[in-house]
Amino acid sequence: MKVNRRFIKKILSVVLAAAMTIGTVNLQPFVSEVKAATTITFIGNSAIAESSAKMIMIAGQQANKFTNGNQISGTEMTYQGDYKWTATLDSDDDIITFVRVSPENYYWGSQWFNTSRGNNNTFTMIAGGADGTGTWSDGSTAEENVTFTIKNCIEDSGRFAQFQSSARIFLCSDTAHAINSSHTYSEGYEFTQSSDSKIWTVTIPKTLASGGNLKIERVSNTQDGGTQGVIWGLWSLGSTDISGKTYYITDFLDTNQTGTDCLGQWTDPSSSDSIYGKQLSDANYGYNFDNLKLDGMTDTNSDESSRSTLFTVPAVMYNYKKGGGASWWDQFQNFNDAMKARYWGEGKMTYPMVTGAPDSRNYVLEGGINAVGSRPLYKLIGQNSTYSINDRLWYTNHNISGDGNGKNETSLVGSPLQGLVAPYLSTNRQLLSSENNVIMPFFDDNFLKDYADIYGSMESPIQFPFRVTEDGHYIFDSKSGKDNVYMNSEGNLVYNSSSTATITNPSENASGEVGFFPFNTPISGNVNNNATLADSKPGKEDTKVNYGFGMRLGIPFTISDKTATTNAKRIDLAKTGGSSSADAKYKDFNVKNSAAKYVVVKLAEARNVNVDNIRINGTDYWLTNGNATITYPGLSKFTDQNVVSLDNNNDGYILLKLNETTDINSVSVGYRSYVDDAVMKVYALSDESEITNLPDIVEDTVFRFSGDDDLWVYVDGKLALDVGGAHGRATGSINFTTGEVNVDNPYKVTDTGIEKATASSVQDWIKNLDRSKTHTLSVFYMERGLYDSNLMIDFNLDAVDLTQKNGLTVTNTMDLSNIQKTLQNTVSGIMEKDKFTYDVSDLSDTTKTLFENNSISFGGNGTVTQTEEVDGSTENGIRGDKVSIKQKEDKRFDTSYSITDGDGEKFAENVSGLEANDGRTAGQNSVTIQNKTAAAAGEDVSIKVDYLNAAKATGFSVAKEFVGTESASAYTFEVKYTQLFGASNETYGLSGSLAGVSYTVYDSDTNAKIGDKTVSADSTIEISAGQKAVFTGIPVNTKIKVTELNATKTFKNVKVSGSDESVENATFTTNDGTMATLAYTNEPEFVFTNTEADMKRLVYYTEIGKTTNLPLPAEFTHKTTKEGQSGTTTTVSHEKTSSITMNGADNPDITVSTTISDVQATINGSNEHKLKITSPAQGGYGIKAITINNKTYDCNAIKNQYLTGTCGTLSEGWLIDVNGTITIPFTMTSDGDVNVSINYRGWGVSHVWPIVLDEGVTTTVTTPGTESVTYNDYTLENASSDITFTHNADASNKAEVTWENGDVSNESSINKMTFTSKHVGYDKFVLKLADNVNNGTQKVEVVVYNYNVNDKVYVLDYGLKTDLFADTNGILGGTTPYNYDKNFSVTNKSILQDDTDADGYTVLGMSDSTVGANYKNSLNYTYSDGEFKNQMDFSQATALWADSKLMYTPKKFMSDVDTFYMGVQVTKDGVASGASDLDASNATPVMTSKVEVMPANIVYYEDNFSNSGTDENIDSKSGIIYSGNVTIDGETKDSSQSNALDMQYGYDPAYANQDYGNSNGSSHELGKSAMAAFEFRGTGFDIVSRTNRSTGVIVVSVYNKTDDTRITKNNGMLIVQNGWSNLVKSMIIDTSYENGDLYQVPVITWRNETGEAGDYIVTITSLKGNNSEAKSVFIDGIRIYNPAKGNSTAEGKYDDNNELGATVSEIKQLILGANFKFNYDDPLSSTYDKQGVISLAKYTGNGAAFLTGKSVVESFNGYNTDNTKELDPNTTKDMMTYAVSGPNNELYLSAGYGLAFMYDNLEGYTGNSKTIQVGIKNVKGSELKLQYLKEVNNSAVWTDIATIKSATELYYKLDTLGDKYDGKLYLRVTGGDGYVSLTGMKVAGYELSPVTATTVEDKGVKSELNPTDVVIKAGYNTKSDSFIKDRYAMVKVTTPVAVDDIKVFDANGKEVTLTTASSKSVDGGLEWTLKFKASKTENIKASTMYIVGYDEEGYRSEKFGFDGKVVQE
Repeated sequence: MKVNRRFIKKILSVVLAAAMTIGTVNLQPFVSEVKAATTITFIGNSAIAESSAKMIMIAGQQANKFTNGNQISGTEMTYQGDYKWTATLDSDDDIITFVRVSPENYYWGSQWFNTSRGNNNTFTMIAGGADGTGTWSDGSTAEENVTFTIKNCIEDSGRFAQFQSSARIFLCSDTAHAINSSHTYSEGYEFTQSSDSKIWTVTIPKTLASGGNLKIERVSNTQDGGTQGVIWGLWSLGSTDISGKTYYITDFLDTNQTGTDCLGQWTDPSSSDSIYGKQLSDANYGYNFDNLKLDGMTDTNSDESSRSTLFTVPAVMYNYKKGGGASWWDQFQNFNDAMKARYWGEGKMTYPMVTGAPDSRNYVLEGGINAVGSRPLYKLIGQNSTYSINDRLWYTNHNISGDGNGKNETSLVGSPLQGLVAPYLSTNRQLLSSENNVIMPFFDDNFLKDYADIYGSMESPIQFPFRVTEDGHYIFDSKSGKDNVYMNSEGNLVYNSSSTATITNPSENASGEVGFFPFNTPISGNVNNNATLADSKPGKEDTKVNYGFGMRLGIPFTISDKTATTNAKRIDLAKTGGSSSADAKYKDFNVKNSAAKYVVVKLAEARNVNVDNIRINGTDYWLTNGNATITYPGLSKFTDQNVVSLDNNNDGYILLKLNETTDINSVSVGYRSYVDDAVMKVYALSDESEITNLPDIVEDTVFRFSGDDDLWVYVDGKLALDVGGAHGRATGSINFTTGEVNVDNPYKVTDTGIEKATASSVQDWIKNLDRSKTHTLSVFYMERGLYDSNLMIDFNLDAVDLTQKNGLTVTNTMDLSNIQKTLQNTVSGIMEKDKFTYDVSDLSDTTKTLFENNSISFGGNGTVTQTEEVDGSTENGIRGDKVSIKQKEDKRFDTSYSITDGDGEKFAENVSGLEANDGRTAGQNSVTIQNKTAAAAGEDVSIKVDYLNAAKATGFSVAKEFVGTESASAYTFEVKYTQLFGASNETYGLSGSLAGVSYTVYDSDTNAKIGDKTVSADSTIEISAGQKAVFTGIPVNTKIKVTELNATKTFKNVKVSGSDESVENATFTTNDGTMATLAYTNEPEFVFTNTEADMKRLVYYTEIGKTTNLPLPAEFTHKTTKEGQSGTTTTVSHEKTSSITMNGADNPDITVSTTISDVQATINGSNEHKLKITSPAQGGYGIKAITINNKTYDCNAIKNQYLTGTCGTLSEGWLIDVNGTITIPFTMTSDGDVNVSINYRGWGVSHVWPIVLDEGVTTTVTTPGTESVTYNDYTLENASSDITFTHNADASNKAEVTWENGDVSNESSINKMTFTSKHVGYDKFVLKLADNVNNGTQKVEVVVYNYNVNDKVYVLDYGLKTDLFADTNGILGGTTPYNYDKNFSVTNKSILQDDTDADGYTVLGMSDSTVGANYKNSLNYTYSDGEFKNQMDFSQATALWADSKLMYTPKKFMSDVDTFYMGVQVTKDGVASGASDLDASNATPVMTSKVEVMPANIVYYEDNFSNSGTDENIDSKSGIIYSGNVTIDGETKDSSQSNALDMQYGYDPAYANQDYGNSNGSSHELGKSAMAAFEFRGTGFDIVSRTNRSTGVIVVSVYNKTDDTRITKNNGMLIVQNGWSNLVKSMIIDTSYENGDLYQVPVITWRNETGEAGDYIVTITSLKGNNSEAKSVFIDGIRIYNPAKGNSTAEGKYDDNNELGATVSEIKQLILGANFKFNYDDPLSSTYDKQGVISLAKYTGNGAAFLTGKSVVESFNGYNTDNTKELDPNTTKDMMTYAVSGPNNELYLSAGYGLAFMYDNLEGYTGNSKTIQVGIKNVKGSELKLQYLKEVNNSAVWTDIATIKSATELYYKLDTLGDKYDGKLYLRVTGGDGYVSLTGMKVAGYELSPVTATTVEDKGVKSELNPTDVVIKAGYNTKSDSFIKDRYAMVKVTTPVAVDDIKVFDANGKEVTLTTASSKSVDGGLEWTLKFKASKTENIKASTMYIVGYDEEGYRSEKFGFDGKVVQE
């Protein structure tokens, strides 16, 4: 609150009455007998209230109304209180006029003119003004009486009796007395003592009781003289309504007294409602908030986008205005009176506080002081004679508006007054006065329940809101206009941030700013239905404005260990005012930065603040200073003074760019603030990028207050901040980090007055609060003065949120303690962008959305809560649900979590992991939203999941080694990062600077610690040779770049190890750095090794195998010619000058001197010298003596011997008025200095004496002539010793270097160096050259990068396109890495572009063999246009260079070798390929690579390898030709094949993940009679197709391709001209398959008989199948065998890859043997070997033992007899079944089954190629694995060969598998459902042989193996019970699952040959399909035949008949 700066004259309402004589005061209510009279009563209201106004009654008709200035005469009316006036009317006039007048009886704005009263005597006003209105009545209403009681509570029995002895007790007005002048008791109401001697009562009119302003008088019972009688005590009752109340007398005065109150109170002192408390003894108060839950508050601003986020705390609000007086200045009188009655008095509060002071009424105090705000105290104490402005009572309530010397000093009104409250709260947590531990009445609920409105309690509080800011502050600032709160009709505060909801402090009273009025609501912002003001800008002295209220807040908080930033601070500014820089106040921000380059000053929010100066380390940087470049982005700089205004732009700032890097330890800002809530931020920065991305300020933990009036803050019950007093806006703060407590300009009360208090102190107990506990901040705040109401509280404590209920809270805390503090802010900024993200979902109800779309993200630390209502409802909430919370992994952090419920019970604490799990749901990671002890309905349920993310850190080291004898004293390295914590500098705007990062220096050999240092401002470090700098605390995923600086003449060898990006023995040019990546655990070591100094460096580029001239720089080829010179003669002057200056002193004896240095003693053979001194020819001095080299010449000698000129002489021995020169000769015997001094007398002059030594003296010097000579500046003297290789890529194949010195006699002959490279890589050697210019030695390091482009041969095994330039197999790729002394260890291709010597390559294009061979064998740096092309076309393919790809695309079935050359040139960065000035210093010669492309021995072509012509014009060389009804099934993928050189043929990554289905996505479907054809060269082909029940018959014809055979089209059909004569073979196959779709099946396989490649034409025709569905066939691909057989180039490459001569055998043939031949017409006559070269296997254990395995076969060729379709395939171990029902050209194996075979070198084989490969693909089901049995430590271990995922046949090598068990190949399939297809075995150089399965011994009968069902499906006559002769019978037999095989026997016990014996799983067993002929010649009785089942162990079932019964023997 503020005192009005204008002293408005105020007269108290009692002045008028006091000015009258007692006899004229109408005290009718107190007169016992009222004299009858005609009385006129005027009843007004507050609209005409004015303490000095009077009312005049005029009887009779008036002619004119009154106007301003009229003086009025009439009857003055008497004021009776409560806006009522009375007067006696002496006439019977009917017309009455009432006029409101000033004290001087002048008209004062209101009149009720010529009213007619009739018989009435009471006029009640309706409206005032010049035309006031009202009504008359008779006023006859009977007045109600009430009782008032007093109780004698005096504890002393004697004084108790004396109270009533000889005394009477009266009640009277506080302006009257109980007795009149005649000593009769007629002016008051006398009390009557009851039977209880303690009780006295009086009956009075209610109007009197409610009107207040009464007192109790104890009057002597005998007359004691004097005009006013004897008063033996009085008790003022104030303005309290005393109706029905009791007042308690506690003491009285012994003597006659009329001015001082006796002791009494409104509360019974004998009751438990005591006014005293007992203080706590220590800060040990911790309120228990565990059971306190707040609902939370929301901003009611109608503009949702502008709403603030609120944080609420427990609060109690008190309204002291309840029942107050009607006038603005007396509205708290009743409240004050009640406080006085209860709390004032001896032993209580002798200096109490009041509400309503200061106000705008003043009263003349002692000493004549007219003090603002004196009225409330005056009225309260009831007198003024001793009321001094120096009284403590005054200061307590008016603060320090007195100056302590009896003078009124309002300039100090804003200063707090300390010492009003006790240092501790009471034991029951109440606020106590500093006097006698009396409970502060303003917060005493026992008292306030009767005299104030109380809202809430600390046990059941209401809520008070704080606005949550982005920087983690909780703020309530009434001045901001955002923080507006009002008490609604329900007794709760409502928050509204709208500007329409503000209430301003009336500008006539004080600031006119937005104020704090919680008990008022403006109509314009009436969101609370509780409006109390007419508008939001109340006028002066608006009685509805509530300036009397209190507030108590309880804030639970914890203390964290956060560390404040040192280079950035945020400080609240105090208001200063002032109009010039002299008024500036300096604030030290305590920012520090050892490597600062910039200082930024700005405000947190726009405020009216000027900055005059910035002081850094004590040096002033005025805003025009030259010590820094100063700019003001977004701000105004005043042109007439050095001042910047910060208030016009919230984003504006002052930027000081320092002229040099500065170690800042202090920054002070000189400012002038015109507000008291400004916040300034100051930054000391090292990097420019930080200016626009200012670092987050990690602040100290601080509580700040600004406002009026009283504020006291207790921490755990102990007073921490005292900003008490009825002051204007004052400020104070508590720093919980440092313990510093500040209060601006405080005073403190003393027993007699006030004195200055300490503004700042450090409280250790505050900064040492227990970090493990929850503390309580108790805030007591009051507004108790008029004029102004302001409140600002700002804190960043870790406050406990009490609003949690029925919900889930997720917090994220980022722990950066492992990272160096200097880098923590940067890491925080990175995470602001990267963010921690969480996936959250409700597992119980997936329809619910949690948080923001089931996701949470934090840019560092944060908290987010999902809540619901507390009634226990789960309809829409998450109470009881199971919730999944999972943080997305960020490998830069170690993540852990803790889970706690609302009762504080923990489910998990610091558990490592990403997905929260409270362990309450088995087998599920989830968190249940329910407390550990389940809460009942209506109780709160809350779960808190706290994630802790600890950033990982690692480190690196930089070491210096020196080889030699003369190391530098120190070496400087620049240490920077290009990526920090995974964030690149460019993307994240990072500086790369490590300035300020600490490191430790160690001795490299002993590892002894030398010292700790920090990186300097320019990111450099210094270490000596033999030392290493070790960095720790560096964030992981950081790229560090280390550069040795200023080492231009130093040979550098750098080794980087332990890094993701390492290099060994790398060479770097000056100031180029080496870089390494810090991964999660490694710690890179940079080792820089220096040898001898003065090393120069040359870099060249060559192509291996070519001798190249290495052009030398001009300095190494230069010749110097020194011309002969004739002799010369030179004149040398020995004249030297100086001067001596008088020192300006007024002294009789002064000596001044000078020294002339380096004087030659002997000149021209003489040691004589002369010194000349010239007089200034001016007066004011006298010469006494001159001394030269210690020899003195006095004034006489000077005058008589050495002076040339005139002078005067003084008697004292001085030469004066010297005019001329003084020349003194002297001698010197040795070279040296000449010292000259003059002894003189001065009279305050400063003349100069010029001095000349040896004026004009010279000598002559003659130099002899020389002869001319020419020489090479540098020469190499001995090649064998002066050329030293320090590195070569291949020591066994060393490069050759030659040096030829230039002929000095031939101008065109210069130094020449040639180089012949012999290996890819780099060579490095040192030249030791004679430096003939400086007669020394110059070492030159030469680095030669040797490049080569590789000749490449590509063998393609697919018809897909391929990029021949890609990866390491491209034409630039090398097969092994080469160390090029670059930043990385790389292949030949990738070193062509790096960061060191910045070379890059240019692909010139393709050329034919002539051009390519020319460049391959020559040394050319330029090339001609057109020699290289981007595209070349070949007969079977096209090659295209574009977009850095060399795409080779086949366009026909390949059989030839395509050859071309690729041109490449390497150039230095910035140099163009082919430029005219290229040489070895900036480029390689043009290099060409020979490229050959050929087909593999097996090539697979997709179905879309087609480019069919139209009509008769068919290009028969363009792939597959289609005709007829052809459609495409599926969508073709745009695939490319690999260019890998060492991959086995028949495998490509493009097919490795081929999904089950069409190969490469599509197949061509040929409808009925549709055709396809293709032409190829080779030894055979496969047609790959798709089969199912709907596929038909395929007819394939093979023709020899001759000159007269070709494919033509006739009537839509494909015809082979002259085909019949060239027909080789026709094949017809029914492709239908009963058990679903089979993809990529080789339905036709054909090989020629010769085994030699031939040219063929193949036609394919689709025919309808055997069933109605079979209508089409599919072409999925064509596989060609040996297309280039006989081509020597291709076969040579095949041989290199172990593929030459390889044969591919069908796997089925290998299993069934060489004699296998299937008879389609009569399967029983099919032939096969009992043992093929490969055995089917089922392994019985981990070893090599196996039983005969099973294969997957078709379940039935057609439909069953009951017309049910067989959907699933069967398995069988029967070879005939496999031959009949197995796939035509494949073997299908399911998981658990495999193969076994042996192999050995093929006898007589002489070739080089050797291989065994198996072709395999996935047919159906999940991924399966192919394994082999490997010997490991003498044990058999199944080991993976490959995962079989692809549905396309791929080949895998078997012979290269290591450690095959027992030297044999045991293979098996393992994994999930489905099965694989083995298609063929590719073999070269080996011979296969079988491995025999284990023979199972017959162990007898086991009935458990008996079949459970037998059903005959076909080939059976039911009537005769016979199998029909020569017809296949089909039988379904169901057996237990243990049955592994089944056989059928005839009546003779002979085994019947089965063409089918296969099984599949059914419910609980196996269903077998048996197919056989019982006899070809006769029907056989089924009852004569039987079935036997066998298991794997050798047991068999009983004989089981076809009738389903056991055969009885």
